[in-house]
This record gives sequence, C-alpha cells and structure tokens, in this order.
Amino acid sequence: MRLPKSRVAKATLLLRHANLIGTVSGHTFRGNRLLGPLRRWRQPAATLDASHQESENLASTSDDDIPSQEEYIAHCQQFYSIPGLIDISAGPGGLPFITLRHPNGAHAQICLHGGTITSWQGTEGKENLHLRDGNAFDGVQPIAGGIGIAWPQIGPGGLPLHGLLRTMHWSLVESSAYEGSDDPAPTISLYVDSSSEGTDDWPYSFEAVYSISLRAAQPPGLHPREQAEEAERQLELLSDENRRELKRKRVEAERAAAAALAAENADSDDDANIKTSTTRRTSSSSAAVSSSGTDVAEPARSVSPPSILQCSLQIHNSSSEEFKFTSGLLTHLASEDVRENKKFVKVLGLGGKYVLDYAADPMRPSLFVEQDDFLFFDADSGKNVDKLYVDCDDEGHVLFCPGTQSYVEIEHPLGFTDLEVLHPAAAAPDVARRSVCLASARKAKPITLPPGGTWSGEMKLSSYNRYWDLPPFEKEDPTTVPVPKREDALPPRRMHDEEEFGYVDG
Repeated sequence: MRLPKSRVAKATLLLRHANLIGTVSGHTFRGNRLLGPLRRWRQPAATLDASHQESENLASTSDDDIPSQEEYIAHCQQFYSIPGLIDISAGPGGLPFITLRHPNGAHAQICLHGGTITSWQGTEGKENLHLRDGNAFDGVQPIAGGIGIAWPQIGPGGLPLHGLLRTMHWSLVESSAYEGSDDPAPTISLYVDSSSEGTDDWPYSFEAVYSISLRAAQPPGLHPREQAEEAERQLELLSDENRRELKRKRVEAERAAAAALAAENADSDDDANIKTSTTRRTSSSSAAVSSSGTDVAEPARSVSPPSILQCSLQIHNSSSEEFKFTSGLLTHLASEDVRENKKFVKVLGLGGKYVLDYAADPMRPSLFVEQDDFLFFDADSGKNVDKLYVDCDDEGHVLFCPGTQSYVEIEHPLGFTDLEVLHPAAAAPDVARRSVCLASARKAKPITLPPGGTWSGEMKLSSYNRYWDLPPFEKEDPTTVPVPKREDALPPRRMHDEEEFGYVDG
C-alpha cells in the first residue's frame, strides 16, 4: 500500500502513528503508517569525519533531539515490524536494515542509508543482486551495487554521481501486509525530503517516497491487493443491498482467482516433468544438437514459482518554482563469470530499439538502432559499456540471463521509459566479471515538474529459475542456451547476522 500522491506533501504534518488492522478479501490486513512528526536518525560520531560531523551539528540545534541508530531501529521495530514478514534490525556498521520475507521463500533487504536494496533472493534462495566488495557501510559513502536510486541526476553531471538520494538517510513511514494470505505482499514506504542533510547542492525543495514490495506471481488481472482496494472504493458508493451483492461476487471472484492460480501452479509442475523428457540441450556437450537440429536435451530440474520485486519512486515538488530532473533505479544483477560464459550472459528484448551510446563521449552520445537480438558482454574487452535504450516502456519486456538456466524480467509499468546498460569492463573489470547493471531510467527526456506536482516511476522485476521460452532465432541456433548444471554456480546467500551480513562473493 504505497503512500498516495496526495499524502506525499503531508507525511510530516499529522499527529500520531496509526496501527491499521482489518479484514480485506478474507485476509487480515495489517498496516502501520506514520501519522506524526517524522523521526530521523543520526550517525554515531565515530563513523563521521570532521567535516561531516560539523555539518551534522549545524543541521540541528540539539543533537539529542535526533535518535541514534540504535534508538531508531528499536522505534521502527516497535511501530513497523510485522512478524514473519517485515523486520527491522542493525546491519553492517550498525545501519538500519529492513528485511522483507515472503512465504514462498523470497527475501529482500533494504538499507535506510541511501534506500539501497542490498539483497533480493528468489524463491529458490539464489541471490539476484551483486554488491561490490569493500563497501564501507559508514552512513556517508553510497553503497555500491544492489539497487540504488539515482535522482535528480542519473550518471555524471553537476551533482555527485547519480545525484542526492543514494547518500541520504531515509525514514521508514509505512509498512503493510496481508497476513494469512498466500501472497501477503509485504510492503514498506521510505521518506526523505530537502530538509535532510546532503541537499545543499540542490536549490529546490522536494519530498520523495520510495515503496518496495515483495510479491508472488499472480494470474492475469489485478493483484488481490488492488482488487481489494478497488472493491472497498466501490462499496462506499453503493447501498447496503448492493454492497451485499458486490461482496458475494467478490468472494466468488477471489475463489476463481485462487483456483486459476492453483491450476497454473499444477501446469508448471507438469511442464517441469514433461521438460525432463523433451529435448533442448544435452548434458554431455555444451553445444550438442539433437537429430532434429533445433532442440536440445535438458536434465530434470525443479521449477520454483517466480519472485517479484516491485519498486516505486515518487517525487513531489514542494518548492515555489518548477525544476527538471532525470532519474533511475540502478539494478546490479549478479551473473556467472562473464569471461567463461560470454555466450550465456546476455540481454534479450532490446533488438530494434534506438540506442544512445555514451561510452566514447558522455557529452555527445552516438545514436543508432540496435540490430542484434541479444546483447552480450565481454569482461576482457577493456571497454566500458554505457548504452541507453530509449523506448523500453510498458509496451515491451527485457530479459536478463545471468549465464544459468534462469532469468530476470524487467518491466516499467509507469514513469520509466529508458533502460541504461552499464558494464564497467575498463573501469572495474572484477565487477564486470560478475555483474551487469540494468538501470530503469528516465534520462533521454528529462522531467519538468511544476510546483506542487508529483512524478512517479515504477519498476517490476521477476526472477525465474528456468530458462525463457526459446524465440525462433534461438531455436535455430541453440548454442547460446546455457548448459543445465547439477548445482547453481550462483550460491544462495544467507540472510544477515552481525558477522556475515553484506558479504557477496564477487
């Protein structure tokens, strides 16, 4: 349940916290929303250098009025945690981290420093995101890797790289979930504004809300949460008799949706069993083609339901004049060793799109049309990849294969129209060996936001532990289909404890 646009400018003005508990669509909805003065948190002095400590002291007349990290974590755990679904705890450097857990086994972790999503594990426990080694987690430097927020600038420019938000301290203002549901969709909303530390280089007032939700795959149509919210809105307009009728129809629709989901899961299990006897790729040779010349054999492997991570960024112009900005969500996806899997680490869905290539000259990018069906990566090339695909809105999906028989699907339901592909083979070759950055962006055409206006950008990521359905050209030449492995080369990463959280191998 994201913060409505109309509430963004009022988030700090109401009087108390609200603990919302009710029954919606047959499930217990639990929501916690900030309805009082915004609580910020401060870094311990030991983690700040002299210049940062001086600016922190100048920013507040009384440092005692701002809770410490430990106090803030306890506050958030008291007001915003939901047992088994949403938890707030200390991570590396004592920074506040939020953990979202889904009953299907998926996990996500978010650091309130920068609002960075540092981990997203699918239903089978495999880590989808890549964090760079050597992150300081000091509450000052941005966290490199994961999913970072770029605003009001994506890439280099007059502000620090990727703008302001990834170094600011975000506040947790809302949490919600449907307890007892097969898809409780644990959701949090974070808040920051221009009164926070680190905005001196930006002359305009603003507010930002960042919502993150962990979901399960659903049959076509609205998610049960949207269905319930729409039904509640309709109920307010109807007479008592019509309300009873609508409730009856809603229950029938929910039962039908549940039956459809169960049938779909059963079909998925059947497909997984059938695929063990069909031919795609043989296990004895990485490029062996069957006698038909188009199909290859595949050994038996279990197929888990996909995990969905949905992110929504809202920007509100609370100043008296308009401003322009670009924005993006920088998703660093983990991959197999690119040096050893050049044919398998790839992106599908960009062929035929216009491209702005910034690698040679960031100030004067070249423009061309992508001619290839696949975008491959070369960690040994010594050349950085920085390409902006400018027509990647909700009309088409982009698929990323990390080099195994799995993939991540990227969709832009709202606001983001571009996809920027970053691969630092020259600047950071070790990072380029193990990851690819795909940034959902609004860059080619900057947003002009009038006073009082609000802009929203949404990104939806779906993680599958199976290979995508082969397009015709890949059926004709299946040599780019990854070889099934008995053990994933991308090991699952355990959720954090005080000693091991934040570790990512490569």
